[in-house]
Amino acid sequence: MKSVTSWFKRLSVSDHRRAQRTKSPLLVAYYWDGAAPTSRTIQNISSTGFYVVTKERWLPGTMVTVTLQRTDMAHENSGTEPHISVAVKSGPS
Repeated sequence: MKSVTSWFKRLSVSDHRRAQRTKSPLLVAYYWDGAAPTSRTIQNISSTGFYVVTKERWLPGTMVTVTLQRTDMAHENSGTEPHISVAVKSGPS
């Protein structure tokens, strides 16, 4: 019975993310929730997704358009856009 218990414990605490995450990236997120868009903190990001700190809890599979904006560069004279809009699907909570 102990092996089954330890298996469940490992399953519940393991991190199922597929890619290595970078903590505290120099990005903020904007999305429209019916009110004026405000910047949201991105806690971490990887090649397969990112974690946006919000008060809202989206249902898994919810599609949202999010604009990611760099916070480390000024827009003028940079030669590149400091933001990108992406369609995202929320994951499990």
